[in-house]
Amino acid sequence: MNSQPISIEKRFLETANAFHGNSHPFHPFPKAVDRKAYEGLPAALKELLIQAGEAKLGYEFPVIHATDYMRFKKDGDRAAFEALYFAKRNALNDLIQAECVEHQGRFLDDILNGIYSICEETAWQLPAHNSYIRDTPQLILPDVTRPVMDLFACETGALLACAAYLLEEEFNAVSPYILTCIEDNLKRRILLPYLTAHFWWMGHDDEPMCNWTVWCTQNVLLTTFLMPWSVEMSSRLSSPVRTFCGNAPLFLPENTSDTVVTLQAILHKAAESCDYFLKDYGNDGCCEEGAQYYRHAGLCLYGAMTVLNTVTDGHFDTLFRWDKVKNIASYILNVHVNDKYYFNFADCSPIAGRAGVREYLFGKATGQEDLCLFAAKDFQAGQGQLVTDEVNGGNLFYRMQTVFHYEELMLMLGDPDVVARVRNGVERAAPGCLLSQRGAVPRAFRYSGSGSQSRRQC
Repeated sequence: MNSQPISIEKRFLETANAFHGNSHPFHPFPKAVDRKAYEGLPAALKELLIQAGEAKLGYEFPVIHATDYMRFKKDGDRAAFEALYFAKRNALNDLIQAECVEHQGRFLDDILNGIYSICEETAWQLPAHNSYIRDTPQLILPDVTRPVMDLFACETGALLACAAYLLEEEFNAVSPYILTCIEDNLKRRILLPYLTAHFWWMGHDDEPMCNWTVWCTQNVLLTTFLMPWSVEMSSRLSSPVRTFCGNAPLFLPENTSDTVVTLQAILHKAAESCDYFLKDYGNDGCCEEGAQYYRHAGLCLYGAMTVLNTVTDGHFDTLFRWDKVKNIASYILNVHVNDKYYFNFADCSPIAGRAGVREYLFGKATGQEDLCLFAAKDFQAGQGQLVTDEVNGGNLFYRMQTVFHYEELMLMLGDPDVVARVRNGVERAAPGCLLSQRGAVPRAFRYSGSGSQSRRQC
């Protein structure tokens, strides 16, 4: 008996298909050369960022040995490897942020040591994720000819692209080969595998997805649109796209430039992955994986949408007003109990971490003032903590978002002018919507039986 074909709503892919323009620049925050922007940051915040960088001056970026990688397969210990892996990335981010603020070159040598140390790693995927087929045993060592795109390979790509975006001029003043090194690694480890291979998290038919889908997709988009690619690299990336799709892929004119071919291919593939992710969500927006995973699921959907919308000059804007997306955004409110506590269904702790800039910006984008106010209040309750955990600390994009919205978040509840500006921004984002504070406890019970089919993998 033949099974019935699965019908999947593909609003994101349809939106991408309807976009025929050239991509617009993605400048989510100022580069380090914009001294006015950095000098205008709050003095106390600048001091914190410089102090964090100073603590990492002379940092010895650890070498990760083959035996470190093999340990997980041998005895199941993933903590030892991951301690080395994440410490390197967090230290590099501290140094980069300090250099952006101070801008005197004091941190540059250590930044370069960090970048080259990461580029010299044999593989960027974690040992616990070192496999090519979903739910199959991990390989003891990586195959350097076939990079695995797991969560943290994609995170690493985004980190290096963000570093290049922020410090492009400063790197070029030292040597043009710094960006060449970053480009080559991003091409081999991220963009070529993304364009020419299929990893399970990209989505296919009715296969269940989880937070990996939008988490990886967001970071591939950040890698693509933050990195200042050279013309030569665009040509090298377009070749496999044309090989797989023909000379005029994606219904583009035959004389389409190499850069446009590559960017359009990535944009379309990312948009379709968002559709595969959303198919497992009900209209209520429930994250079956729990409140902790909202930060890696719903908020990464927001991150992906932000890049897609910006580089298409607002072409994806209407999707922020889709009820399903709005409910995914407000989910974290609906499972919030009090202070730092959340309903702990699935395998999540009731302490899911403080909200911050991403919840705040998702609230603004979807026209939900209550979410903005919640995020600001929770951020303040956490005393404006810049790095909430080891994983988020490795994402330079999140860090820089926080830096450039820090003052707005910290003043949100006490300054009527700031509240008014947020309210105006919310109204512009979602014209005609009714904003109201909704009680967390009654709505949360609706989520106990929601119908996501995704399987958690971390």
